[in-house]
Amino acid sequence: MSIGKRLSELIDALKLQNKIKTKKEFCELIGIDEKNLNKYINEVMKPYGVIMKNHEKLTEMGIDIGWILTGQKEMFIKEELPINQSIGRRLQEFRVSINMTKESISKIINMREIDISEIEKGERRISLELLLNYYKCFHVDLGYIITGEKQEEITPDIKELVELLRNYGTSKIIKEFTEKLEKLKSAHS
Repeated sequence: MSIGKRLSELIDALKLQNKIKTKKEFCELIGIDEKNLNKYINEVMKPYGVIMKNHEKLTEMGIDIGWILTGQKEMFIKEELPINQSIGRRLQEFRVSINMTKESISKIINMREIDISEIEKGERRISLELLLNYYKCFHVDLGYIITGEKQEEITPDIKELVELLRNYGTSKIIKEFTEKLEKLKSAHS
């Protein structure tokens, strides 16, 4: 993939992440002219000098300039945070997503506000008891809070199907389903 295509892909990725809305905004962030950006994307000009000149701004945005220049590595710099910081950050994201303050969370899970603050910053060890309190009070996905990996949500249809399988057994359901499909086939033939 060429540098021009990588720049175009980068801009699309930044839009998806809601970091920018337009090419113009990207240009303003890193301090280049939009006409020149189009020349880089269309490979009329090579952007090596501009990328090197603006490497600090790109890096601040979490972009790996090595990827832009060579196509190797990943587009974005992966932050490997210590486990306490990773979990603390996800607990903070959760709190913000439900529009609660540290003070209100601290009252619900019976902790001091300063403790919540230190946990969210990764400055304090996170106990199993704390995680269980979050789960009991808010039904958070502990798998996500601990690992950062979201589980696919089970739809109501799937839940209903699982319940049917539990109640009636798979062979009975498969037999009934097959019979209904055969009736539908013959009705449409």
